[in-house]
Amino acid sequence: MAPKPIYLSPMKGLTMWYPWCYLFIMDIKILETRPRGVRCPLPTQLIIHCSAQEPDSAAQAIANKYLGSDFKPALGRAIGICTLTDTTKMTDEFIKEQSAQEIELGIWEPGRVAWYATNKIMFNAPIKTTGMQAAPWKASNELIKLVEQELQQCHSI
Repeated sequence: MAPKPIYLSPMKGLTMWYPWCYLFIMDIKILETRPRGVRCPLPTQLIIHCSAQEPDSAAQAIANKYLGSDFKPALGRAIGICTLTDTTKMTDEFIKEQSAQEIELGIWEPGRVAWYATNKIMFNAPIKTTGMQAAPWKASNELIKLVEQELQQCHSI
């Protein structure tokens, strides 16, 4: 059974490119790496949205390595939810502490920011929605309602 989410208000969305969105929500990629910190109070509930963008050959190679060549992503859909809890500004020392896998799955440069998340839940039925590249973005009331319905399904299994 999936962990029970902590409901925080307001819920935000984070659009990520495939395969990184799945690697993150499945906890294969522990930290999300971004050029800057978040523009919202922490902790914040994040809906993880998989970009509709088809992967390039390098991204597909990463997907094949970690998810398998038969994995079928739900592009253009909300695929899960997590709680964004903290951020750390990267230093050379912090980067050296990361595993080889984590380094391979992110952009690690001093001055960038690592985002920490807990309570990661992947949806059984991804939700078709439009995301945006601003991070994080305000989720619509309609999307929040659909996410809450999907979470009920995740917990009834």
